[in-house]
Amino acid sequence: MPLGPSTRKFHCQINFLDFTLSLLLIILYVAHPTGLQRLSKLEIDGYNLVNLIRASTVIKSMEIIAVLLGVFGLGTGAGLLVIRNYYHICQPSEVLIFAGSRRPTATGKTIGYRLVKGGSSIRLPMLEQVYRMDLTNMIIDLRVVNAYSKGGVPLIVTGVANIKIAGEEPIIHNAI
Repeated sequence: MPLGPSTRKFHCQINFLDFTLSLLLIILYVAHPTGLQRLSKLEIDGYNLVNLIRASTVIKSMEIIAVLLGVFGLGTGAGLLVIRNYYHICQPSEVLIFAGSRRPTATGKTIGYRLVKGGSSIRLPMLEQVYRMDLTNMIIDLRVVNAYSKGGVPLIVTGVANIKIAGEEPIIHNAI
């Protein structure tokens, strides 16, 4: 029998008896095979008692599954949010600067940041901020106009400079 509106209303009214009726159904089934046949003949408001118990068990099972899926979904979403916002991966040609936490260097000097080169790290929420510093070659075009030589001849000098920030530990602190 499909669950109609009156069955759902009836289900809500006998929720406190549901466990007792289910236990009675199991005891009758285990104790005597004909007990289930006798119980299936009972009706409440024109509805078969066994079908009502089965329907309420299915509805409760679906509620439990929905709650578990919701909790699992919220947990997964929160985990992904934490990973996305606080887990930082450093590319091979850059340095991550986690500013905000104080730590001593190899030389004994105290600095207010930590460096990550070629790896990953987790940012401490509300204590650190993350900055990226590119370590690739930078090309600078130079042009000097109205420069005079020793002989007083005006010159126009153009040039290209390739500069790179050193990624080694003691020298990189000068760039920060």
